Amino acid sequence: MKKSLLVLFVIIIAASCFVLTGCGGSDGGGSAATDEGSAAVSKYVGTWKATKGTFKDEEVNVDEVPEAAFSIECKEDGTATIASADGNEEAKWFDTDEGLRVQGTDSDTDLKLTDTEDGNLEFSVVGFHIIFEKQ
Repeated sequence: MKKSLLVLFVIIIAASCFVLTGCGGSDGGGSAATDEGSAAVSKYVGTWKATKGTFKDEEVNVDEVPEAAFSIECKEDGTATIASADGNEEAKWFDTDEGLRVQGTDSDTDLKLTDTEDGNLEFSVVGFHIIFEKQ
């Protein structure tokens, strides 16, 4: 069961990269990170790494699936780098009321991550919940 869940996790991560490319919009959402002073004080500046995923009450450690490695680096100037097994993508990021929003600069990638009670970020897609921890 654990091996099947790991395979499913890899498939969902790969599929979400393709799905997210088509889900972008032109609305930037909350305040831009490049607004005066907001990026320098934002708790989102730094690198956020996907550490675990859950699906149907089963938990997967991302470190056990190298193909599922995924991180987001938010820089003080409001730019970001999304790193995955498929390569890197340049992006911009925003603080929102719910958490963090990351949009690709040359694609329609649009990631909406929500704050968790324990200070992490959560990304949900197709019933799979991925937790990002600040490194």
